[in-house]
Amino acid sequence: MRPRSRACDGVEGSGGGGMGTGHLLPVELKGHPKTNKAYAWAHDTEDPLQPKRQVTVLHIPPVTSPELAVRAAIVQEYRKNEQREEN
Repeated sequence: MRPRSRACDGVEGSGGGGMGTGHLLPVELKGHPKTNKAYAWAHDTEDPLQPKRQVTVLHIPPVTSPELAVRAAIVQEYRKNEQREEN
């Protein structure tokens, strides 16, 4: 697999602001025990100390496409933020 970026349409969140259009890079992995593929991208954050966040998601079911990788990352970030608010 040759590394090629893929344009992704933004996904609207509950706050109304989408991720915007960005580039997702499918990455070939060698030697990983569960998969030979991952998806990687970066996006802006609202944190001035970390203005960009880089995301990597493994291609392991239920993540079987670039779109599902983005969804999984959004759900994980949402859960992480919920836990912070509870503490």
